[in-house]
Amino acid sequence: MSQTAIPFEFERYLQSQISAGTGPDMNEMIFAYIPGLDASQPIDRNQGLPPSNQWVHRQDIDQLGKMGDNALAYSVVIPGNQPAFTFNAIFLRDKAVAGSCGFVVHKAQETKELGSALTRTLVMEYNGAAALAGVTVDAGTWQIDFSARLQGMDEDHRLACLDNYGQVGFVSGFDVVQQADPNKYNITSGITYVGGLRAVLANDVLQTISAKPNALWLDVYRDGTSLSKWENHVSIIASGSAKSDYVDSQGRFHYVAHIADIAADGSVVDRRQRGGMQEHLAADDPHSQYPLKGDVTPLRNLYFSYNYQSALILLIPYIDSGKHSESAVIGRMEFRRGTELSSDRLEVLDLCVKSSYNKTRYSMTRHYFDWGWVFCLVSYKGKAWLALKSTSNNVQQAAIKFSGLTAFGANGYDPEDQFKIITFQSLDPANYPPTNPEVASSIIDVDAHQSYMDETGSPFFSGSNPPEIADIPELNSELSERITVSTLVGVVMKFSTDVPRVGFIKGARIELLRSDYPKLWAVVEAAGNFTEQSLIDAEPDKYAAHYGTGDGVTTFTTPDYHRGHYHRGATPGLTYGESQGDAIRNITGTATGVQHKSSSTGAGAFTLTNSGTVASNLVDGTSSVWNHSFDASRVVPTADENRPKTINTYIYIYHGEEAA
Repeated sequence: MSQTAIPFEFERYLQSQISAGTGPDMNEMIFAYIPGLDASQPIDRNQGLPPSNQWVHRQDIDQLGKMGDNALAYSVVIPGNQPAFTFNAIFLRDKAVAGSCGFVVHKAQETKELGSALTRTLVMEYNGAAALAGVTVDAGTWQIDFSARLQGMDEDHRLACLDNYGQVGFVSGFDVVQQADPNKYNITSGITYVGGLRAVLANDVLQTISAKPNALWLDVYRDGTSLSKWENHVSIIASGSAKSDYVDSQGRFHYVAHIADIAADGSVVDRRQRGGMQEHLAADDPHSQYPLKGDVTPLRNLYFSYNYQSALILLIPYIDSGKHSESAVIGRMEFRRGTELSSDRLEVLDLCVKSSYNKTRYSMTRHYFDWGWVFCLVSYKGKAWLALKSTSNNVQQAAIKFSGLTAFGANGYDPEDQFKIITFQSLDPANYPPTNPEVASSIIDVDAHQSYMDETGSPFFSGSNPPEIADIPELNSELSERITVSTLVGVVMKFSTDVPRVGFIKGARIELLRSDYPKLWAVVEAAGNFTEQSLIDAEPDKYAAHYGTGDGVTTFTTPDYHRGHYHRGATPGLTYGESQGDAIRNITGTATGVQHKSSSTGAGAFTLTNSGTVASNLVDGTSSVWNHSFDASRVVPTADENRPKTINTYIYIYHGEEAA
């Protein structure tokens, strides 16, 4: 973050220059390093240039141009061969006038490196700047002007809001309430969008309206300078004449919204429009220009009371892979003979039937067995449908009720055909002819894809085309249990805290009852990964990774993973779970007694100790004998075991039971 300011010194300088008949001439840029500078704090305008011992670089202005009538851009380019310097402040001054200071910048610390060029442009803004300084060249001749791009971004954002909220969309507030004084009206704070600009009335506004009838209008425009934050400006206007959007003398677009009318008797007529997003969300068909993905029906009641042997019910279009469909039937279907209050046959099916761009999924859960229904494929009006087909050959006087959601979005199909009941065989065809007997030849049973209740009353699904688990939440717990029991029992896991967890036992040679941990015992027994307890007790390190037979009848013991072993994948020739003692690759070397006339020294892991003198054939007749000792701890860390850099964790075994 940086701070900028025009100091009071510039005002004195400017007046002096004007009095002398000349204009301001900021001709030098000074880079400084100010110790302890907090660039987040506002600049004290009483301050001018810092002491010269804080200047780290100074350079004449290379380019000067105007940015409109009230702003000047000063640029310097510091070449790459300039030695490195660090700065956190920049100043403009007229080097011909002692003590002059026209502009101050405080910023985060930055370093100009040797070999890299640095460009800096300071924009100084004050009324009539270009004319006073006599600058006619536009800064756009050498500077990249981002104003057009920024204005384009503002306009894109305004248009996006216009799409969402419409020309006028009041979100909250702007209630107009007459006060005790009949000429006073309070407009509450709130938010609205007008012409795509977000208008925020931060506080209530008390408006005086003496002339009636009248009206209240909201006027919003966006404005700012090249150095300031651009904001939406909001004002409340009382005008009996109709107001509309307009452009003011400075070229700013104003967008106007009608808030309320004030009648002759002082009463308030609300003219706020919700529009935009609120209107969009409330619409039954918010995008009428697009075809619906599927007509959704929450409840269907279907009836027929003829003496048919066989019938089928169309569910969803059966679309080949790669063709877009997106149709669905998800809910419960009840079949009764008679009425809902009096029926002698009943069957309930839970259905989950979907088609998407790449496949069709379907499942059925049955709650009662009487008539019987199965899935089938049938050709109707030349189109393939997934349907329910009766299996009882006796579906007369049936009342069918469906509760749930249906959606229909297949191209080329008639949505009215969904849930159509087609009869294709009758006990009395003369009196009750089938509606579409010809479909019988096109029916393809797909029993392999259906799902029924098993003998325990639990749902199951076929392996050839099971439904998606996410579509049938009831299976989540079953699937989780199946994965837990069959896959994870016996898995070894590391934890960062030594806290008992449900389903886990610490891997530290604990004796367990086989009856209390049947899942873990079954895995261990089937794998044969256990050893006689007496062998383990005699050599605990060797058999640390083995389960123990316990008492041989009712108990077993867990491996002991807390004896300091390191785990690695078994290499060829080694048995799984086999332990190895610690070892290092051998270090060899030789050292023999060496006689020296003078003292010797040892370095690194070697230590030399003098053990006396012996006669020799040297000139003086004696020499020293030195003993050579090797001690690795002189140069590397040592311990009573071999180990790499280590993190010690807590190791648990998953046993799969609900309680330890």
